[in-house]
This record gives sequence, C-alpha cells and structure tokens, in this order.
Amino acid sequence: MHGHSLTWFSLIPVVRELPAFLSGAIFVGILLMIMGAVISLKLKREQTVAPPDKISFITVIELLVEGIYGFAENIMGKEGKKYVHIVGGLFIFILTCNLLGMIPGFSAPTGYPTDDFVRSVLISPNFACAILVYFLYNYYGIKAHGIKYIKHFAGPLIWLAPFMFGVEMISHLVRPVSLSVRLFANMMADHTAVGVVSSLVPVGIPVLFLVLGLVVSFIQAFIFSLLTMVYIMLATQSEH
Repeated sequence: MHGHSLTWFSLIPVVRELPAFLSGAIFVGILLMIMGAVISLKLKREQTVAPPDKISFITVIELLVEGIYGFAENIMGKEGKKYVHIVGGLFIFILTCNLLGMIPGFSAPTGYPTDDFVRSVLISPNFACAILVYFLYNYYGIKAHGIKYIKHFAGPLIWLAPFMFGVEMISHLVRPVSLSVRLFANMMADHTAVGVVSSLVPVGIPVLFLVLGLVVSFIQAFIFSLLTMVYIMLATQSEH
C-alpha cells in the first residue's frame, strides 16, 4: 500500500511480473468497463420499470450526467457538450486510480514511486493520459481551423510571430509533462503521508488523513479534467 511493491496483484503469478502501476491501471480499466456495462443494463431496466415519481438509480445517474454537462458548458460554452465523453472518462479513470491507493493492499497507479522520479512520471498512466490530451486538443484544433490552426502559435503580432512561435511550441510541449508531474507529485505525497501517519498512529488520526486523501484524490482528478477542457477550448476557439 502507498508505494510499496507488495500488493494484492503480486499474489497473481502472471500479473506479479508487471510493474505495480501498470497492473493497477489495467485493473482500474477493467473495473470501469464492467461497471459501465452493469450501469448501462441497470439504466435500461429502470427506464422501463421504475415509477416516474420515485427517486431511483437512474435518477441519480441522470442528475450526475446533467451536472457534468452543465459544468462543461460553463467552462467551454455550448460546444463543451461535444467533449464530455473525453473529459468525463479521464476524470473517472484518474479519480478511480487515485482512490485505489487508499485501499489496503493496493497502490495508486497515479502516484506510484520508483527509484527514478523522471522514470516514475514518464512511465505512469498520468503521462499516458497527458499525451492523449495533447494529441486530442491539437487534433480538435486542426479539425476546427484547418491549416489556420498554426496561427494559434504565432501570436497576434506578425513581427513577433517567429519569437512567439518558439515560445508557444515549448509551452505546448511542456503541457503533458506538467500535467503528469502535478498529478504524480500530489498523489505520491498524499498517499505517502497517509501511510506514514497510519503506521505511527494506527487509531483515530489516520481517519482525518483518509478524508483528506479523498478530497485530494477528487481535486487532482478535477484539475486534470479542468485543464483538459481549457486546452481544448483554447485550441478550438476562433480567437486565441
């Protein structure tokens, strides 16, 4: 738990050969796919049998989805609804990975440390998600503007275009790294603190740190998703 190599996955002969962060990420992916299928079936069933005047599972899901759509629209405007499936998927995946590290016998794939900090970041699910975001927002930018998308890197003044192009390119290339490092550092620090306090004071106080861990896990997933929306918005809007 919290960064140690010994996890429940190490008891499985084939899986034990995989890095802990990778086995954790695969587990989260499979878990979310199963949950998605179960929820989809349950939603279809409740749509036909649930009384309209009762609060049911489908009502809660609809409220949650409407909340996500409303948040995306507030951040990105009316076009935000087109990207909810991407932002929502990233949020749920990262949040589940964060929370996994709070369960005894598991480690958080998003904050699993190795001997090399750079290696910990670059081979983590964080960087994979960040690279996905990088290619997606550039893809949507090119799709929205075509070749004119290059103007986003040139700045508003022609005589500053060569300088601004270099600055903007560096800024865009750094984004995946900054997204990864921010998420990794915060989650590693949070789960390490919980682990240390739990070992020193096993009763009472760790509960407060667990609550704090829940908050941090949610906030970090939220920030990652929020920055994803901002990047897509900046890439697709008409004026930079």
